[in-house]
Amino acid sequence: MAIVLSQSYLYLKKQTSPQYARQVLLENLLRNKGNVEKTAQKMQCSKNTIYLTLNKQKGNDLNDKPHIPKRPHPKTTKKEIVSIIIKERKQTGFGKRKLRHYLFNKKGLLIPESTIGKILKRERLIRSKRRVRREISTPGG
Repeated sequence: MAIVLSQSYLYLKKQTSPQYARQVLLENLLRNKGNVEKTAQKMQCSKNTIYLTLNKQKGNDLNDKPHIPKRPHPKTTKKEIVSIIIKERKQTGFGKRKLRHYLFNKKGLLIPESTIGKILKRERLIRSKRRVRREISTPGG
């Protein structure tokens, strides 16, 4: 592996890949006999970056972890309720206002109209607005 002392960690990460940049960082750390501060100065990064790389190395994985939430938002509407809204919309064809009253009367579910509207929009179940064309009446004609 080629050791590049003159390149910054950030430059290497952008130009190649995060894994390669971390590998070079670890090689330079070995070359500097484990001196974190000296390696950080040479690679133009913080000491914390080196410690994070060392932790990744302990886990035998220099890859980045996905940046997605580990659990859903606590106020997210439950999947069962979303599926009920979608099913009833497809059966009845009601809009968000009528669907809210329908679900309350039939199933006892009290769901805000705005929530139903957002679910319908997300699932692409909203009709496009119809344009009403009116005849222009001419005076005296």
